[in-house]
Amino acid sequence: MNLGFVHGWGGSAEIWKQVAACIPGEHQFYDRGYFGNPQQFNDASGDLDALVLHSMAPLYLEFDAIPANMPVVIVNGFDHFCGTSEGTKRAVQRTLDRMIMQCDSDVVATLEAFHALGGAESIHIPENPIFSLLKPDLQLLKAHRNTIEILNSRRMLAIFSQKDAIAPAFSRTALERNASKVIFADTSSHFLPLTRAAWLAEIIQAWLILPHS
Repeated sequence: MNLGFVHGWGGSAEIWKQVAACIPGEHQFYDRGYFGNPQQFNDASGDLDALVLHSMAPLYLEFDAIPANMPVVIVNGFDHFCGTSEGTKRAVQRTLDRMIMQCDSDVVATLEAFHALGGAESIHIPENPIFSLLKPDLQLLKAHRNTIEILNSRRMLAIFSQKDAIAPAFSRTALERNASKVIFADTSSHFLPLTRAAWLAEIIQAWLILPHS
């Protein structure tokens, strides 16, 4: 099977390489270009059997150009990152505001703190991250855009860390309801593609092989 992998904020195509190596196929990688070398899919509408997305990845893609029957796997994603209650929105937006301010003064320290909170302390941060991409994408999260509206009614597998430190349970309730299948990992790591690569690969393959799961 040929899969298209998309990373989330502060990451790169490298986050998916371990998972992709466990799944036979001719895979493609979308890279936002936070550290240079942006990549697009060669032909997302023709060559790919499914999309595999991490975190805020659905906000990057133009889903109108992707066939409606293409399955989607989303790992530690969310429908409303800031939640739906006014109190929750204000609290999460204050956290985002602090990160945005820290980006202004030290973008590397912001990335290091983010990765440590998400359980990926050992992730390598390349030199000279591109501030002009990282900051606007943080601001995207404040826009309160609904991921469910983007994914429409696609066949979808949602995989969540039970105690995700980055995207907590209140941010994913609609995603859980709308997914064709939901699987939980007993961990707090937001970066499952790094910390549970072989496990993820096995689950993704099994779900894509079964036509009605």
